[in-house]
Amino acid sequence: MRIFLGPAGNCASAKELATAGSLKRLAELGLNAQELEFVQQVYLKHDAAVELGGISRDLGVRLSIHAPYFINLCSLEPEKIAASKKRISDSLDRAEALAAQGAVAVHPGFFQKRPAGECMAAVVEAGKELAASYPKAILGFETTGKHSAFGSFDETLEVCKAVGRKNCVPVVDFAHLYARQMGEIDFAAVLDKLLAYGHADLYCHFSGINFSEKGELNHLPISSNKPPFGELVKELKKRAGKFSDIQLICETPLLEADCLVMKEEIERQGLKLG
Repeated sequence: MRIFLGPAGNCASAKELATAGSLKRLAELGLNAQELEFVQQVYLKHDAAVELGGISRDLGVRLSIHAPYFINLCSLEPEKIAASKKRISDSLDRAEALAAQGAVAVHPGFFQKRPAGECMAAVVEAGKELAASYPKAILGFETTGKHSAFGSFDETLEVCKAVGRKNCVPVVDFAHLYARQMGEIDFAAVLDKLLAYGHADLYCHFSGINFSEKGELNHLPISSNKPPFGELVKELKKRAGKFSDIQLICETPLLEADCLVMKEEIERQGLKLG
């Protein structure tokens, strides 16, 4: 089992502000992953992505992407669905240019006035089209943190199963699951269900989280212990012979500082990165 750990976004302690500088800083710190955040827009040009991908491979830092937040594949408005697919397509294109080994994390959208079954069909249809169009990229449907959003753990697993392509995978945000379940999470059950669905590679996000009855509110440092990171590591260690690659992206406000806290816990329990 190989573990790839890094922050969502550029390192705060990097001397160079650009992503290349962040990748160099991660390598210095002994971390080996980063998620590029296309939160507002896909800011990275195709040619620049090719160059950045080469830098990441030279440094041994595995790249992934978070697609823009302005996506709703469940919308009743055709123009919004088209715009959502375009943002996902651009993200997948950059993933192919980067030769990214990590997933492109996508929030599928909100139910609004559509029944759950209609939303499932819409997300599956889009997933089939997008995954087929970019076979060298990994389309990752992320578990969401609000009850008003499509993307419970079961919905996410079923979408990926229905799309039926190896490059369409669940991205498990453990903080989102914790928020949806009002401060409860069974890491063992989540991991076992992933394996039962045939996902031996785990793509995931982790952070502490504040929540209300409606779901997630904001991210917290690892030290919040909400949820407890050490418990996830313990369950991963028990299944070290069953999982292949673990892409673990830290989404706390402390970025690489919390990545080092997570790395220390991983090593304390007898596992290691890479």
